[in-house]
Amino acid sequence: METMSIKGPFAIGDVTLFAIERARLRIAKGRSGLWLNGSKQAYAIIICDANGQRAIAIDATVLDLTAVIKKMPELGELLNQ
Repeated sequence: METMSIKGPFAIGDVTLFAIERARLRIAKGRSGLWLNGSKQAYAIIICDANGQRAIAIDATVLDLTAVIKKMPELGELLNQ
């Protein structure tokens, strides 16, 4: 199971940032029991400034903002306000 959430907006001068984090939960069942593994990590930063809106992954690669919005429709709503 995977969920993504938005933190922000964070305004710094004329720049607005949104932080996107991803939480994952993995469950495995074996003969001797059940294993749960959860993690929460930074996924991307959304930058809104005079040059437009863009998504940058934590590893500094450019993400397709449209694809990120498809995963998180609420992000599209926030960016269109």
